[in-house]
Amino acid sequence: MQNMDLKTFSQISLKDLLYRVPKLEAQLMCVILYTILWFFLMPLISKFIQRYIDGKSWKQMWLKNNILTIRKMLFIECESNDEYYEISCNIFAVIFEHSISSMLCLPILFSFSFLTSIGITNQEH
Repeated sequence: MQNMDLKTFSQISLKDLLYRVPKLEAQLMCVILYTILWFFLMPLISKFIQRYIDGKSWKQMWLKNNILTIRKMLFIECESNDEYYEISCNIFAVIFEHSISSMLCLPILFSFSFLTSIGITNQEH
């Protein structure tokens, strides 16, 4: 096994990351990038969802349905509706992220040959 240092990580190309080449340094870099992406992007998406729902007339009905779902399916009890609201928006942020990720698999469905191999690597998630 070769020694891994920062020089090894600097040799990773964008193509290696897109195709998720089965090399340890490429896999570790994907994990690091996904972690950074989730850490910064998920709270932003959640806040965007909160702002969107705050302006809707059906907010209370939506929150009531989500409270029931969280209690029955996740067995989570919160002290206030604000906590349930935050959890609900976080769940929808994850759903949004997975929707975007699944759209990256569309090239394989439509057989776009120049993007098919990237679609194959993305469908593995």
